[in-house]
Amino acid sequence: MREAFDDLHAQRQVIEVKDENQRLSAIAKGTAKARRIRLLSRQQIESASRSTRSFIALQQEGKVSREDRQMSVLVNRQDITGAERTFANSYVPDEDIIGYNRASKVYGVNVGDYARVISTDHANNTLTVKMEDGRELTCNPSRLSGVSVYKESARDFAEGDRIQFRAPFVDK
Repeated sequence: MREAFDDLHAQRQVIEVKDENQRLSAIAKGTAKARRIRLLSRQQIESASRSTRSFIALQQEGKVSREDRQMSVLVNRQDITGAERTFANSYVPDEDIIGYNRASKVYGVNVGDYARVISTDHANNTLTVKMEDGRELTCNPSRLSGVSVYKESARDFAEGDRIQFRAPFVDK
């Protein structure tokens, strides 16, 4: 990232605008010229600037590696409410992952197990999931309790990054 920024600077593609209103106006004009329609709020622009500056500073200090690696992480599905989790049609086959926070002797599921949703049956309100060990289970989502629903997301990590975990660690 630092090399790319230096290259842009050498090409005189980096423009510094100290006045906040002029800077936001220049960003808006530049975005319109690039035919990008997405509008950013002032907080989004300022946050991106602060985080980018902070990241570059950490790289310069050698605290964060300049090389990153892409990894898959699980991100909570924020768009599904507790009530919606009781309906099979709220789940996306081959995308949603269920994390079990409670054990189930009936299904042979332990705390900390994960399963990918492989199919849904709206008429019978059932989900079929594939456990990490290859077993397939079919259940009624209205009877699922003590679960979290996730989606996989690709994230870039570099050596030295600070990672914050927002879920408790479950040692199997």
